[in-house]
Amino acid sequence: MGDLNFMKEFVEVFRHQQPLVAEITRFALREKGINCFMQEGGVAGLESPAVAPITDTRVEYVVYVHKMELEKARKIVDKLPLKRKSFNVSLTKIPNRKRQILHGIYKVVTSIIPILVILFIFMQMVS
Repeated sequence: MGDLNFMKEFVEVFRHQQPLVAEITRFALREKGINCFMQEGGVAGLESPAVAPITDTRVEYVVYVHKMELEKARKIVDKLPLKRKSFNVSLTKIPNRKRQILHGIYKVVTSIIPILVILFIFMQMVS
């Protein structure tokens, strides 16, 4: 297995929940000659290549650049016509009230469905 110490030379320059926005950022950086790459970052901190980008509340897309190009990359990212706060839902920040309620409903529904399936199977076996 190769030496992965070179990864320590890359730092995060942009993070977004929407894969298209991160891809636009990556494209803009590459267009200006900055080497960069994008990875999926999960809630658990696990990262993997963004092979098939999806929109998910548990996934964010992170664009990395080399440390030596960080300042130049930040200037380019800041000039992009992206209103990051208006459509980004960060996993590290407290979500708004409506999002909390919807997430609570999702957790309840996904918890109840397996129980109902097990009860249904049990009732079929008993009768």
